[in-house]
Amino acid sequence: METNRKKEVLMMKKSVIALSMLSLLAAGCTSISKADFDALRSDVAAAKQAAQQANMNAQDAKAMSMRTDEKLNRMFRKAQMK
Repeated sequence: METNRKKEVLMMKKSVIALSMLSLLAAGCTSISKADFDALRSDVAAAKQAAQQANMNAQDAKAMSMRTDEKLNRMFRKAQMK
């Protein structure tokens, strides 16, 4: 019986902590100025653009690697034929 009570108290404490954190988060979100929000949007857009560029670079590198692999395979086959 006492163990159940301890579990209930622990769950209530966790709930209170979670609700407190949620209210702090909500208060923090409402206090963000428009300038800060616009700066954040700008940073996100820059990060997105950098990620897209990195993805394009990776695709180019993969294509180059595949072309090189194909050339090496052709050279290897020619060498085996001789």
